Amino acid sequence: NAQMTTQMTQISTVSGIEQLNATLQSMADQYSAMQAIQGTSLIGRHAMVEGSSLYISGDAAQGAIQLDKAATNVTVDIVGTNGAVIDSIDLGALGAGQHAFGWDATGVDVSTVKGFSVRATDGGKAITATPMSLVPVSSVSYQDGTMTLQLANGKRLAYDQIDGFM
Repeated sequence: NAQMTTQMTQISTVSGIEQLNATLQSMADQYSAMQAIQGTSLIGRHAMVEGSSLYISGDAAQGAIQLDKAATNVTVDIVGTNGAVIDSIDLGALGAGQHAFGWDATGVDVSTVKGFSVRATDGGKAITATPMSLVPVSSVSYQDGTMTLQLANGKRLAYDQIDGFM
């Protein structure tokens, strides 16, 4: 009787583990499906990645900056392929964090635009300002359980390589 009870307990334990594994697999499948659905909501939004390139569509260009702390004066310089400043945008005082900006590229040959640089000061003292590129998300895919974004500039980045969305 004791051996039979032990064997029945072992069978019951194995059966419970199999049911638990099936439940966990079902939850993992549901989580993957939810990620896929949420990933599609990123299409058309702008991914923010570290870099100084401008995304130019027609006569409008977009970029962003990350400020470590508040600045009393922030200026974005549009830089040409020859290194010269094409235009400057005075953004004034901005708080710490991420800030998007736009530039009107009407009348500018966009093939001569290299990107942008940022100058930020707080009471005349320079502060760290990181240039950020804003690029529309064209599509989303999954590879080996990782969400990958296809950007309008042709780059493919894993979701965790994106600094934010606008």
